Amino acid sequence: MAIYVTDTHPLIWYSSGAYRKLSPKARRLFDRAGHAEVLIWVPAMAVWEAGLLEKIGRVRFKPSFKHWVDALIAQPGFAFAPIDVDLITSSLEIVPHADLFDTGIVATARQKGAPLITKDELITRKASVEILW
Repeated sequence: MAIYVTDTHPLIWYSSGAYRKLSPKARRLFDRAGHAEVLIWVPAMAVWEAGLLEKIGRVRFKPSFKHWVDALIAQPGFAFAPIDVDLITSSLEIVPHADLFDTGIVATARQKGAPLITKDELITRKASVEILW
């Protein structure tokens, strides 16, 4: 089974139904994960960032953030990628980046040996992982 890692923004866009913001390729990957045809790892850092985005009012998860996370990772094509010592160590080897969340997400893609689904231009320019968009 093909595996991928998602950045925060495509995850939020897909799960909120904002499909027009996704590239056709990203949309197909999320749809395929919804049918358990591929596996998309959801980094702990992406979940954390999504929670903070809700806290500052940039997004809203209904009925709650906890419900959104639980429902997402309960789907067979999605898996939660926790933070562990290996991930932290790997993140320290990444080109310095001002965004702690992005660094952790890129480190997750490196750790899983999987392409990263992202539209983030800074990650695309600096990351040492395959980017899909």
